[in-house]
Amino acid sequence: MMIGTKFMGRYEIVSKLGSGGMAVVYKAMDTVLNRMVTVKIMQEQLSSNQQFVVRFRKEAQAVAALSHPNIVKVYDVGRSEEGQHYLIMEYVEGRTLKEVIQKNGSLSVSAALDYVNQILAGLRHAHSYGVIHRDIKPQNIMVTPNNQVKIMDFGLAMNLSDSTMTYDSTVFGSVYYIAPEIAQKGTGDARADIYSTGIVLYEMLTGELPFSGDSPITIALQHVEGNYTPADEIDDDIPYEVARIVDKAMAVDPEERYHSVKSMMRDIERAAAQHGIHLSSVSVDEGSEAMRTAALGNTAMVAESRRRQQDYDFDNDDDFDDEEEDRHSKRRSKNKNNSSRSAKATAARKKRNKKIAIIVIIGVLLLSAGIFAGVRAFTNTGEEVEVPMVEGEQVDRACEMLDELGLKYNLIPTESDEVEVDYIISQSIKAGQKVKVGREIDLAVSTGSETVEVPDVVGDSESRATRTLENSGFQVEVEEEASDSVDEGDVIRQDPEGGEKAAKNATVTIVVSTGPETPETETVTVPDVTGLTLEDAKRQLEAKGLKCGSVTENYTSEAAAGYVYYQSINAGTTVEEGTSVNLTVSKGSANRTYNYSYVVPEEYDGGLLIIRCEDERGTTEYYHDTCSAGQTIRVTIDVTPPARIITTIDGREVDSETVD
Repeated sequence: MMIGTKFMGRYEIVSKLGSGGMAVVYKAMDTVLNRMVTVKIMQEQLSSNQQFVVRFRKEAQAVAALSHPNIVKVYDVGRSEEGQHYLIMEYVEGRTLKEVIQKNGSLSVSAALDYVNQILAGLRHAHSYGVIHRDIKPQNIMVTPNNQVKIMDFGLAMNLSDSTMTYDSTVFGSVYYIAPEIAQKGTGDARADIYSTGIVLYEMLTGELPFSGDSPITIALQHVEGNYTPADEIDDDIPYEVARIVDKAMAVDPEERYHSVKSMMRDIERAAAQHGIHLSSVSVDEGSEAMRTAALGNTAMVAESRRRQQDYDFDNDDDFDDEEEDRHSKRRSKNKNNSSRSAKATAARKKRNKKIAIIVIIGVLLLSAGIFAGVRAFTNTGEEVEVPMVEGEQVDRACEMLDELGLKYNLIPTESDEVEVDYIISQSIKAGQKVKVGREIDLAVSTGSETVEVPDVVGDSESRATRTLENSGFQVEVEEEASDSVDEGDVIRQDPEGGEKAAKNATVTIVVSTGPETPETETVTVPDVTGLTLEDAKRQLEAKGLKCGSVTENYTSEAAAGYVYYQSINAGTTVEEGTSVNLTVSKGSANRTYNYSYVVPEEYDGGLLIIRCEDERGTTEYYHDTCSAGQTIRVTIDVTPPARIITTIDGREVDSETVD
């Protein structure tokens, strides 16, 4: 337990902030400079493994040269006398952006644009040094109490000058934010950070993630296919221009994305200005040469940084072009109108993407589960372990079990009618068998049932379409929708479309026409007709397109005879044109004066006497005082028949009269 100890004779450990596969992170007081810092210490069992040491130090090297207000600073890096590799970093007070989103559900457009602009400012600085973050997600972004954004955790950072830019031996970031080219090919450039930032902006604006699923494979495939609901269709308050910025950042093809952080920042600044939104003082044209020079501190690195400081704007595309804007507009229109896609093109694309992605993703993404436990494969190559039973396990859990024992695995996508998608069908080495650490085991992973072609039933009657699909082995779900062009009872469209492949017993949704849409009835606001004569009230209602319903007459003191004092629908209510409003009209006041008297009996001498009247207006008290034996009490009462006059002494009813 390090809490309370002084690390390196200088950093007094205050509390533990967290731990992961590579390191343990502490909050500490720098007793020399009297400031709070973050101390990141490599896990002890990794210190002897050169692969992990190189990766740990690589993080330090990636950010040590960076000095920017939107990036967490690295103060020191080294190795203790005990052999512990460590980083000393800036301590940031605040919450992660993920916590902010979870608390608020979604952020205002102004807050989202301000935060993403700061994120992009930090990334632009990193990219100018040739450093790609590769793990941009809300969990890796801190928000201080004064709303300053700071990017942290460059543990996956890659230098743009690296020759291969591959990801085959590094932990992946969250699959919810991964760029499609990384999911497909394991490679990417600075535009991968732009894609992830686009998803972060989408999540800030909507409070939702664009892609979700039951497994990493499912989610990664969605990134590759790129089908999501545009942000402004989830929330109408999101400006069209802002939603298009998200769409361009999240383009599946990197060539269709912003080619630089700078160009995305410019569009954000334009959108903010257009909607009167103030952004934090981060300019896309800010100079940072002095900052870079001060941060680097040696001539060779300064020269290298100057060589790389260009913004990787591959085509100087600083704004949307008409084709790009038109592409997103068309997709948005298609989503709103629920029009069908080209079945052949969609099927071919999905098939191609699935072939590319399923094999790559299924193996590569799961490296994140085993980076810590897999150390045993490097350090204990002579040890023998017992193979666990992983058949029937979910693929993530199966890989974790093998990782914990230092065993390697080869995932083989396999169709299965019996085993659920993403679960292990079989293993090449039986459970219980002893093998050496590092041995590779083949795992057959279910990709679901055998796929068959979906019949095209568009234009068929509901009964015929249902029969055709059921005979082909599919379940059928029916939805209804009005249509001016398709006869009532016939199928408008289906999902999956005809010609596409789907698993046997899968559900096919057919949308059936209910005929032409009934014209919408206009609505009107009910006027206030109380206080008007009956005739005037009727004229007011008719002028608004409303009807006068039943008319009731009652005695009341609320209005003069012949005037409306009650309406069945409150004024200001929005109703359909032609709605009836019932009225109640006064017959005048039924009140009259009644003289009441009461003689106090001998036995109630000195008691508390109360006289009250109950009628349609409620209960009214007319007398309240102590009484004497033989005393005659006289009161004049204003009553609205029918009424009841009640006399009590000390709470006991002693007399009552009814007035009709």
